[in-house]
Amino acid sequence: MAKVYLTQCLCKNRHCIAAMTWEESEFTVESAITALKDAVTTGIDNKALDPWCNLCHNTEFSYETDLTPFSSIQETRPFLREAEARALRNKQNFDILRN
Repeated sequence: MAKVYLTQCLCKNRHCIAAMTWEESEFTVESAITALKDAVTTGIDNKALDPWCNLCHNTEFSYETDLTPFSSIQETRPFLREAEARALRNKQNFDILRN
């Protein structure tokens, strides 16, 4: 059974900026963090990501990795889709409150 990890880019208030799941055969913790940092940097450089948290506007990001309870990337997909949808709803609610 494979081990599946989640690596996240978090703002100082622990809002998720970006994340990736990976199996232990694909990355090490260090290489996963490097890959996510590179993706976030590229996203910011290409204007696909803002250089701040869209919820609290914090600009300090940190990276962390943890083991998930999943045994395959396929098992993570419904969970991640729901988490992404929840985050989008939260952002939309914050945008409504700001306007």
